[in-house]
Amino acid sequence: MGNALNFCLIFSLTVSFAYGSAPDTFQYGMIPYPQSEPVNPRAPVVILVHGIKPEGDMFHPLASTLFSDGQRPFLFQYDDSKNLEKTADRFVDEVLDLKKRFGISEVRIIAHSMGGLIARRAMVKGRKKSLAHAGVQIKFMSVATPFRGFSSANPAGNRILKLLGRPFGMKASWGNLGTRAELITNPLHLGSNVEHFKMETFEKFREQDSVVTCDGQVQTLVDADAKVIDAIRTGHVEAFRNAENQPSPELLSKLRLYGFMAELMKDLPKAITGGNLKDCCSIDPRTHQTTLVKRCTGFE
Repeated sequence: MGNALNFCLIFSLTVSFAYGSAPDTFQYGMIPYPQSEPVNPRAPVVILVHGIKPEGDMFHPLASTLFSDGQRPFLFQYDDSKNLEKTADRFVDEVLDLKKRFGISEVRIIAHSMGGLIARRAMVKGRKKSLAHAGVQIKFMSVATPFRGFSSANPAGNRILKLLGRPFGMKASWGNLGTRAELITNPLHLGSNVEHFKMETFEKFREQDSVVTCDGQVQTLVDADAKVIDAIRTGHVEAFRNAENQPSPELLSKLRLYGFMAELMKDLPKAITGGNLKDCCSIDPRTHQTTLVKRCTGFE
């Protein structure tokens, strides 16, 4: 009981400090951005998936940039208190609805933090409801996603502690975030129609915006399925909305590099694209062990 209460307090304070609180008027579902302007029906569809404790306008800077880039952004907004498996099911339904309404055969998905767990779960084989056999080609970028989970969240996976912890703010979704949770230990394989671009964040020097460690973003099975593993040096939230209320240049450079934006990469600083960034946070394929000396050398 004590462990569960400690988890509730520590985890709530951590995410609240990093994200703030979700607004009372937060609208759930697949929300087009912007809602007030006509959208080119031929423009590529890109879906943005938020993490835990979302702020209503957190993705607006990136959505605005993507809209100006000639794309059709949608914000998948969900109740972050619910079980992530159920949220993944809803995500599948929402994407299939877009396919039916607009006749799309390709979609780009950019997901942040816990949103990366949800989006990836919706694309794997072996689930009854999945985008893995939906007839849609998917380019998927996860950013700062805790694929290894949080050991501090393990008490939330205990049925009795779930009930006892509910009055203290424990959410069903936290049960999916422990290092022993099924969603973490058995991530399953992506469908052949999915390309995963795994973008890790080196948050070490962003003390006020450090939520997920490099190590916490590494998961052997997830990494094995990824088409690309790369990294940026930003804070957890800063990647999508920095002090200037803009998406970070580091993230934009990667979106251009990997074809998530129409504008091609031009003369980007070496600090963003050079060094050994693709080693950051990665597991050594020979030993399957994390190698902190090898990782993140591009940032030293």
